[in-house]
Amino acid sequence: MFRPETEGIDHINMYSKSTLEYGRMLSNFHHFPIVTADGRFSSVEGYWWWLSIEPCEEREKLRDMYGYPAAK
Repeated sequence: MFRPETEGIDHINMYSKSTLEYGRMLSNFHHFPIVTADGRFSSVEGYWWWLSIEPCEEREKLRDMYGYPAAK
């Protein structure tokens, strides 16, 4: 069974509150610019939500968002 105190020894938590920097970097919330067939985005989270909503002016703001603001 994986426990928080053994993170980095027997597992990596891939989420925004990981105790390890690379665990946080693997999160879809992390600021990690990507280029897709749909253009440039500041995070996987922003791209995910951009794909999920109908085209509108607000949708384009997601290109520059990451973390909780992109999800919100």
